[in-house]
Amino acid sequence: MADKPPPNPTRIYWDSCIYLDFLNGDKPYQEALQHMIQDWKDGKTTLITSALTIAEVLYVKCEGKLRSEDETRRPEIEALFEPPATHPQPN
Repeated sequence: MADKPPPNPTRIYWDSCIYLDFLNGDKPYQEALQHMIQDWKDGKTTLITSALTIAEVLYVKCEGKLRSEDETRRPEIEALFEPPATHPQPN
């Protein structure tokens, strides 16, 4: 039987730099960020952020490899700001 998520998951605030580090995938703490994303998808944590962070990640040119204009990655980026229940679950 699968573990049920806790009734009141831990809240974790992610600023734009954390989202961009995760999306760029080139930081030494990438494994920890992957773990947090998985916990979020599993309902064990709640990632919270601000409207400003969403704007920065989606629309502002940022330093590094990821650029907001990279439309091929837009669905992946937008999915990070949607409730995890809307994500397709792997089989």
